[in-house]
Amino acid sequence: MGGDSGQGPGFCEDARMGGRAMRGWFWADGRWGTLEEEVLRPGDPGALQGKGVFETFRWTAEGVPCLEQHLARLGWGALRQGCAPLPPLPYGELLGELLKRSGLPQGRARLTLRPPGVRPRLLIQLCPLGPDFERKRREGVCLSLSPFRRSAQDPTVAIKLVSRGFLDRALALAQAEGADDALLLSEEGVVLETCTANLFLIDAKGRLATTTICDAFLPGITRARVLRAARSLGWEMGNNWLKKEDLGSAREAFVTNAVLGLAPVRRLGPWHFGPGPKSLELQRILDDGPKES
Repeated sequence: MGGDSGQGPGFCEDARMGGRAMRGWFWADGRWGTLEEEVLRPGDPGALQGKGVFETFRWTAEGVPCLEQHLARLGWGALRQGCAPLPPLPYGELLGELLKRSGLPQGRARLTLRPPGVRPRLLIQLCPLGPDFERKRREGVCLSLSPFRRSAQDPTVAIKLVSRGFLDRALALAQAEGADDALLLSEEGVVLETCTANLFLIDAKGRLATTTICDAFLPGITRARVLRAARSLGWEMGNNWLKKEDLGSAREAFVTNAVLGLAPVRRLGPWHFGPGPKSLELQRILDDGPKES
């Protein structure tokens, strides 16, 4: 999906700092509240039918890289789905206030834009990061190879839809097998993405490799930052048409999305990796990059 799903374990859990519980907060069409409160009405058509589009990213006191790009993609997806345009609001200020009210040093932000006539139409949430957030970034994630194949003809692949049936099914199966996420392949066997992130390899020749944006997946905003950083470092680019057989010969592997940033891959199906030097170098560059608020 090129970005974290905004769903799953840990999204709305409480966190603790100094013995004090810190809860997630929301802003919904001008209303503030904690995530313990009821937001949607029973029988809400948007919720029942899974209508709407969303964006997720990690929000800190400094902001987030590429906030305007996230908002632009949300607006673009809304128009593709027949939703009204994204309203012009001070999103940085709203997210900053949610962070302040939550008492969190950083959190997982999710903006959900729903169809016209459904209330709330715009829902902004800020929740604690999952308990395994730092572990994934430090030690790496485990990926399984999904048995499901994604068609290039699927019209939803480039849009972050609230309804995520295919992706949620693949993710649930991977987690039942003890993995963090699932790697998706196309019907032709081309490596696409995971359910929540984009995949990169450092191939056998030390080159950076990732599937091109011409295929059936969502090219993430963090993915684009990695490509820019690699070019600025003068790194050689490898194969942009990755197949399953390319996975076992790679030196390193890592995933990117706007919540984790960059996380190494420590296991991908039967193949084992570790946090390699190039993955960690790019992780540092992304972490030190400019933020928008």
